[in-house]
Amino acid sequence: MTDLTRVTGIGPGLAAQLTAAGLPDAEALAKAQPADILAIRGIGAGTAPVLIARARHLTAPTPAPSTPATPASQKTSTPAPAATTDARSSAGKKKSARKAGKKKEKKAEETPAKAELAKAEKAAEKIEAKAKKAAKKAEKKAAKADDKAKNKSGKTKAKAKKSAAKLKTEAKAIKKKAAKKANKVRKKARKASR
Repeated sequence: MTDLTRVTGIGPGLAAQLTAAGLPDAEALAKAQPADILAIRGIGAGTAPVLIARARHLTAPTPAPSTPATPASQKTSTPAPAATTDARSSAGKKKSARKAGKKKEKKAEETPAKAELAKAEKAAEKIEAKAKKAAKKAEKKAAKADDKAKNKSGKTKAKAKKSAAKLKTEAKAIKKKAAKKANKVRKKARKASR
C-alpha cells in the first residue's frame, strides 16, 4: 500500500478527502476512474485524470531483471577466453542486451502515460465543446438583443444595443476561459506523462 501523499499533487488534506471517499491508498486511486473522484472538492475534470495517471505511474510494477541473479556462493569462475576478440564481442553483446532491456522498460512506461495523455486530451475537448455550446447560446441571445435594438428607438434602442454588446462580450469571455482551461488540462497531462 502506497501512501496517497506520495502522489505528486496530493497533500494531506486531499489525501484525507480521498480516503473518506473510499480510496485509502495510491493503488486504489490508480484503479479509479476520473468520474469517481470528480465529486471531491479541489478535483476538477482536468485534475482527475492527471492524479490517476500519477498514481498509476507510482504504483506501476517495475519489470523484473531479464536474468535471475545468483548468490555469490553459487557463482563459479569461468576460464578466461582464449582470444581478446571473443571477450570484446561478449561484452558488446551484454551492452546491447542492456540497452534493449532499457528500451523495453521505457516503452512499457510510456504506454500508460500516453493513454493518460489521451484521456486528458479527451477531457480538454469536452471542456471546449461545452464552452462552445455555452458561447453559442450567449451569441444567440446577443443576436436576439441586436434584433430587438433595431425595432426600438431612442433610449430603449441604446439600452438594447448595450445589452447585446454585453452578451457578445460574455460569449467571447466564455470561449477564452474554456480555451485557457483546456490548455491547462493539456499542460498538466503532459507534465504528468513525463
